Amino acid sequence: MRKLFLLMVLFLAGCADPAEESKWVGEALPNEPLEEIKVQESKVPIYTPTSNTVGYVIKQQKRDKWLLVNAEQVASHPYSLVHHDLLNLGETYAIDVEHNIAIIHIRNSYDYLIEDISTYETKLNEKDIIAEKQHIDALLKKAITEKMDWQERLQKNKQLLDVSNQQPIENFTDYYNKNIFTYNVDDLRASAVNLIEKLNKYIDERDEALITDLIRSDDILKEIQYLTKSINGFEIKEARKDGFYYYVNGADDQKNDIRLTLIKEGQRYKLIGANFLSDEFLNEEKIPHIQFDEKATYDSLPGLQMFVNNNLPAIKITVDKLTWSLKHEDKKVAVSNGTANFNCAKVTVIENDLILNSCENTKNKNYIIASFKE
Repeated sequence: MRKLFLLMVLFLAGCADPAEESKWVGEALPNEPLEEIKVQESKVPIYTPTSNTVGYVIKQQKRDKWLLVNAEQVASHPYSLVHHDLLNLGETYAIDVEHNIAIIHIRNSYDYLIEDISTYETKLNEKDIIAEKQHIDALLKKAITEKMDWQERLQKNKQLLDVSNQQPIENFTDYYNKNIFTYNVDDLRASAVNLIEKLNKYIDERDEALITDLIRSDDILKEIQYLTKSINGFEIKEARKDGFYYYVNGADDQKNDIRLTLIKEGQRYKLIGANFLSDEFLNEEKIPHIQFDEKATYDSLPGLQMFVNNNLPAIKITVDKLTWSLKHEDKKVAVSNGTANFNCAKVTVIENDLILNSCENTKNKNYIIASFKE
């Protein structure tokens, strides 16, 4: 067998190009020295939609880097572009408004020189501000151990912008081609939380003025009147933009998914869709809620009768803070105000009165539930 192997080696050697010398694999590999990996400078340019500034890398741990920056200069947006050989997306992790400093976090595979900063001097509203080492170290520790939540970041950035004269940089988003800079994700989150809070208040008070400016279409307003349960413990998981639309996904305290679709008109986000307005989430019998003002004049009572007919099998009416719940049950109208419960044959409007007819378990067979008179 060994002889056969030697013969094969000799045969292959004879087939080789005689002009070339045979080389072992190790000899054929390139013998050029490896290029030394460049360590990045600690001072790096930072770009935001309203300013160009610089930051200093003051700590790095593997791929994680933390940069010290002028807080006012990066207050217009929760994210920024951090530049060295490539652009990195940075996020503001901590802000000290009093000393006008912020910590931006980035992740990449570069190594940086570390800037040892004992004092950091800035100007804010024409006032000289000095951040000492203890202030910088405390803020860095907070950024590493307990990154601020978006509500705190939004509130602090607004404080800084209130005393700033920054103006948007023309074509910033076009130049960097980053969709995330075409909107402020913290503002979007805040608008979603405000919308849920106003909806919950509307469910309690049935005052349509609370939500009119937050709703995009009449169709959505019609659906909202059927909401009966507050959305408690709303927590946002994701907020983003896709084309002209904004999406906010979250959950309530029962871990039910809450999805909002919004559009921006001017400076206001308006609701154009929500999963809790679908038939899957609303009651089987939709319950419109009407707030009657007994001092108002109702000129079109046939219209009121039409409303009653069209909106049963279920309706709730609030008069003098007492809510009557009506719905079809066993071919009758089940009536409840929280304490009293009885059944009636039908609901009619006669002259200025909304009347329950042929009621059982009550002294009056015909029961006036609301009168519409001045």
